Amino acid sequence: MRATASLERLVLVTSTATLLLVSAGLQVVEQGLQRMVDPHWQRGLSYTKIDLLAVQYALGRG
Repeated sequence: MRATASLERLVLVTSTATLLLVSAGLQVVEQGLQRMVDPHWQRGLSYTKIDLLAVQYALGRG
């Protein structure tokens, strides 16, 4: 029973993180900032990867 509760929490945290990353990546694309983080616009990156690149870009710029 204890392992089931831990697994449920893990799935909840993973699902929430995925939702946040996808929605933030979608926002980057809608604002037209995708080229800033991915100059190869035909690569077809996922929204999650676009958001991770945007965060890296922002951290690199200070």
